[in-house]
Amino acid sequence: MKTGLLTYHFGHNYGAMLQAYAMQAILRRLGHDPRFIYYRQDFTFVSKYEREKIRSLKALVKALPFMLLRTKLRDRFDRFEEFLSSELALTKRYPTIDALMQDLPDVEAYVCGSDQIWNLQNGVMGYFFGKFVPEGCRLVSYAPSMGNDIMPDEHREEVRELLKRFDAISVREESGRKLIQELTDKPVAKVIDPVFLVEDETWNSLERAPNIDVPYIAFYSLESSPRTSRIVKRLAKTLKMPVVVLGKGGSFVFTCRTKIAVESGPREFLGWIRGAKLVITNSFHATAFSVKFRVPFVTISHSHRNARMRDFLTDLGIADRLISTADELSGDIGWLFESFPASVSEGLEAQINASWNYLATAMPSPIRNP
Repeated sequence: MKTGLLTYHFGHNYGAMLQAYAMQAILRRLGHDPRFIYYRQDFTFVSKYEREKIRSLKALVKALPFMLLRTKLRDRFDRFEEFLSSELALTKRYPTIDALMQDLPDVEAYVCGSDQIWNLQNGVMGYFFGKFVPEGCRLVSYAPSMGNDIMPDEHREEVRELLKRFDAISVREESGRKLIQELTDKPVAKVIDPVFLVEDETWNSLERAPNIDVPYIAFYSLESSPRTSRIVKRLAKTLKMPVVVLGKGGSFVFTCRTKIAVESGPREFLGWIRGAKLVITNSFHATAFSVKFRVPFVTISHSHRNARMRDFLTDLGIADRLISTADELSGDIGWLFESFPASVSEGLEAQINASWNYLATAMPSPIRNP
């Protein structure tokens, strides 16, 4: 079945691009022919990273990291674009919604998901609910995340109307499932992120192993704060390991041994996570791949988006890996390196099986079930 995918797939974010790859892989395994709807405005290195002219000290401070890391950021840009063009199947590029509406791709079904495409913090994005999908096309969702456990009252009726068009609905978190279930009489399934449905051998074939010969801590954060820096410094000092920085840093980069690796693309990201002695992150997908690869990790609570992280770790019986402050690491930290409890394997297996069962019904395979 020719299938259009509606998700974050071209943004230069490790989790977004890798979950998109996983969504494509599992649909292919079911015998479908998926293509990402390539709705994207003009996008170049300059448009992503260049700053306005520096007219003040504040502007200079903001631009300084870019000025110092320009070469690394250029490499990062190129590596993301290479992964996009070589690993993801795309429709032709649509620069606007109008262009898409005037020339819809030749597909028989659409899948919305996964990632935070149903996050309503900035309003309802009808595109990610398949608002434009014509009658006659199957429309299902797979593991979209709402990011938090609140449904703003002003969006409830709009979402309710959009859900009427779906043939099958699933979300990633239990908190999100309850919110969506209140708005529809259709069953709403809870499924696991698609990266867990892809075999480890496939991820291994994609990754690029890091060029480092000492044990290290991999750090990937979507936001920086004094709280995060204190946690990283505490663990780096205790473990006496250098910190490999894959995303936004913080004040710890001036007080710890660090390797700035922001030039890493999706392939390098997988390699850094798999090879780490410890992962410190506030990213859902860095957490997910740590679990997938059985790498010890600590997840730092995000300032305002914790529902999917909390639900995920609680389901696996390792909610203690989600911390807020360095004080939670003041004692013996040997527990960080203990083997994951049996609940992890059991929880993952149950969620993976439930997710395949959902897909088998929502997107019937023209060949065979996995």
